[in-house]
Amino acid sequence: MLHLVFNVDRQFLGEVHTERGVFKRVMLNEEGESLFGSQCGAWQATGISVRREVRHVQADGTREVAWYTERVLPRDASFEHALHAWAEEHEYFMTDLEEPYVPCWEQLLGLPFEPQERFAFLIALRLTPQTLLSEWRKSLDEARLLVQYEMAESHKAVEILKKKMSSQLTAPFAKQAIHG
Repeated sequence: MLHLVFNVDRQFLGEVHTERGVFKRVMLNEEGESLFGSQCGAWQATGISVRREVRHVQADGTREVAWYTERVLPRDASFEHALHAWAEEHEYFMTDLEEPYVPCWEQLLGLPFEPQERFAFLIALRLTPQTLLSEWRKSLDEARLLVQYEMAESHKAVEILKKKMSSQLTAPFAKQAIHG
């Protein structure tokens, strides 16, 4: 399972891979690395720290609540649940993505969306039946091609502008050299 991590502004920070609840690997972008990269390293060595609650009702009806912290090791099948608890405790938003949806998510990452737009597309993608994923892939491929075309056209326009500007900048010097 792929677990995608976002900040409160829905900016993508990275992904954690698990298999049957057990930690497999983590990949963070620059922002995610700076926010919690060192914690991810600690998870692999000593496990993920999770707060647990114990409630007790006394004979007289009063209730007591106690909190304690435990470490869930990466090879433990409950690591996935601990990961979600960690994200909630640290005010990150985490959403899970099943394997058939991953190629579409990777395509979304390659398109120039604002974080909130990308997140909205992700939610729509997650709600899509797997039978319609080929339509998503086709549409995302078309979008990628359009972006590449626009970038190529933009690059051409910048090159033309540079040539014009350089000729205008060098024109006064050329006149001086002829008359000089």
